[in-house]
Amino acid sequence: MARRRYISTEISVDKTVNKLANQYGLGAVLLYTWMIPHAEDNRSITADPEEILLTVIPGFRNVSVEDVTKIVKAMVEIGLLVSNDDKLYFPESFYKYQSYIPENKRFFDNENAKRRKTPKNTVSPSPSPSPSININDDFETLWKLYPRKEGKGQVSPTQKEKIFKIGIEEMTRAVQRFITAKKDTEKKFLPYGSTFFNSGYVDYLDANFTEPEKTDDGTVLW
Repeated sequence: MARRRYISTEISVDKTVNKLANQYGLGAVLLYTWMIPHAEDNRSITADPEEILLTVIPGFRNVSVEDVTKIVKAMVEIGLLVSNDDKLYFPESFYKYQSYIPENKRFFDNENAKRRKTPKNTVSPSPSPSPSININDDFETLWKLYPRKEGKGQVSPTQKEKIFKIGIEEMTRAVQRFITAKKDTEKKFLPYGSTFFNSGYVDYLDANFTEPEKTDDGTVLW
């Protein structure tokens, strides 16, 4: 199963993408294209280079956090990404190909400007209490459900917050779906908990998961 994100053949002749390739090599373009499936519906992705390394290209042992930092900086400078606080955003053209995303889940730059602007003669609302306790509690609950409890320290606070925003109910369903799908797999062959909670869970979320087919005798075809 794969997260539903579409990439057009136009990317092969895109001048900006080719500029990235000429400056930093094909590996940089591969990183960029692999970041697309990790983008949220609001076209955002974490700006933390270490998190990008661990979730987007975890198998690239010869790539460092410093390498990712340089490449992402170049993406921002040439306009492939937009930097905003602790998030990176793909351009609004993202929705040209991800046209299935509902309007109420899309995010446009002019909306961001509205959020940042505080009307005159109004008092800014007091900040809400930090949800860090709830975030950690929810993560601990989910961690206990996952069968291979290794790599816990590699799940960053930013990623825990991302999971928290999805909601413990949906995340619980995602873990249970994974366990059901892998019921015949030995524990030692399952992904580390860090791998699942950094990226593996995505395929098992409500929007991405497809119930497996069954044969006439009721056998599940995973």
